[in-house]
Amino acid sequence: MDNDRYLWLVTSKPDPKREEEYNRWYDQHVETFFKFPGLKKVVRNKCFRPMQNPDSCPQYVVIYEFDSKEDLETFLTSDAAEIAKKQYEEEWNGLGEFLWSGWYEPVKRLER
Repeated sequence: MDNDRYLWLVTSKPDPKREEEYNRWYDQHVETFFKFPGLKKVVRNKCFRPMQNPDSCPQYVVIYEFDSKEDLETFLTSDAAEIAKKQYEEEWNGLGEFLWSGWYEPVKRLER
């Protein structure tokens, strides 16, 4: 069930002059992560209307979904994660800034 997955959320703001390049790079970066079979889904979201503090609102939120805590923890030390880290170190080159990230576990599901 999608709503019961473990999540890794990553927020960022691209350099406004390089947003197109940022998006191309990020799409390739995510493909690298998908080499890890435990990663089930990635959703990239762009804020179109900040509710509070527009200057500090992350422009992008990326949600990585894993079926279990074990999958998420294994991912962190996987070959795919290592390759993606090197990719970031070698290719990011100031495309923007990462604001925060964190790992989240399911607590409660509410449905209509």
